[in-house]
Amino acid sequence: MSGSKALFGGLALIAAAIVFSGFSPVMGQSRGGDSFQISSESDLFVWRVNQATGEVSFCTRNNDSRSSSLVSSSSPFCSGSSPAVR
Repeated sequence: MSGSKALFGGLALIAAAIVFSGFSPVMGQSRGGDSFQISSESDLFVWRVNQATGEVSFCTRNNDSRSSSLVSSSSPFCSGSSPAVR
């Protein structure tokens, strides 16, 4: 196979991949459920914004330990969601 045929074949393969990639949805856009944006001012609590509804809640930890075993074994307390701001 000559160099020009190999180059043409490679470019055709790349073009086909680009064309067919437009037919599959991006995984981040196709998953179901809520999508949250998280913001924090300290290690003890975070603000959680539901990007689909605009509802806001906050989550806090019961202690300030950084031990990975303690953090993974205790779940945070999360407040109820506020109404969406319009």
